[in-house]
Amino acid sequence: MKKLVILAALATLVFTPQAFAEQSLSANIETNTTFESHSNGTDETIYINDGRVEVVIQATTENSDGMFAGGKGCFEVQVNGGIGVCDVVFMLGNPSFTLKVGRYEDEGLFSKGQDIYVAGTGASQWYEANKVRGRDVDALGVIFNMGENMTFGTRLGYDNDNDLNELGVRPYIIVSSGALKIKAGGEYLIMKPFDTDADDEETWFGGAVDISMNLGNITIGGTATYGKNEVTTVVVDDMTGASSTVDSEETVMSDTIYATIAMGDNSLGLGAGYTMEDEADTNEMFGFVSYAMPLPVDGAAVKFGASFASGDDGVDEPTAFGARVRFWYEF
Repeated sequence: MKKLVILAALATLVFTPQAFAEQSLSANIETNTTFESHSNGTDETIYINDGRVEVVIQATTENSDGMFAGGKGCFEVQVNGGIGVCDVVFMLGNPSFTLKVGRYEDEGLFSKGQDIYVAGTGASQWYEANKVRGRDVDALGVIFNMGENMTFGTRLGYDNDNDLNELGVRPYIIVSSGALKIKAGGEYLIMKPFDTDADDEETWFGGAVDISMNLGNITIGGTATYGKNEVTTVVVDDMTGASSTVDSEETVMSDTIYATIAMGDNSLGLGAGYTMEDEADTNEMFGFVSYAMPLPVDGAAVKFGASFASGDDGVDEPTAFGARVRFWYEF
């Protein structure tokens, strides 16, 4: 029933006449056929087929002074039959600033290049400076265009999940100069129970630097992040009823490097990444290669990716490798 309500609401947005709005409707389909092999004491081989159709509805209305209001809605129909909402966001602004309110993803600060497929062992976690980025945490954000070569944005996240209130902030800046582009930002997220008397608490604090350079047919780039996770948990003894507080923390540092090489209409991607957890003394690395080419029909493409990963979880040294074929069509 919930799925039908979502579809009906979106259909109403599409087909209701908008007298003064510039409205657009677009969609794309993506399918992934993936082979994976994992080794962690035992060997596993997994075949995966997934994908979705994404439908995007957007509209804006602008007045004579250059002020505009707009909205964006997006939903996905999954191969497995599920239906989900991507974005629901209200926008207000002018050429100098944009206010966004709702569910949306902000600027990414952890680029991997043409990462069609990246293998993972699960030995160590990755920190991508995206705890407040969305869409998991809804938000209010403001983006300022400070000239042609500089953008500043900040996002105030507020949401709840699993009986926890989530409140965070994520400022970032983007600077470009010729072929060089630098993105840098930080974030802070605190999660607390609905019960204001509870002492449980979890926080994330971190930042990232993302640098890329366009050298004609080759784009190279890399990222570096630092994140710290602190957790306070109240434990109650079942026998005595006495409570005690347990504090834990973990520091995560993650890095990537990549290159994307244009070969006419086709492109070749190469990349690698490394992450480590300091207190847990775990680590993981990956490498990937990818190739993308258009099909002889406008809007259609096929992409190939292969990747290898290895890690150390403090006990074992698991490995993983796999490959993926992705078909893409925009309509």
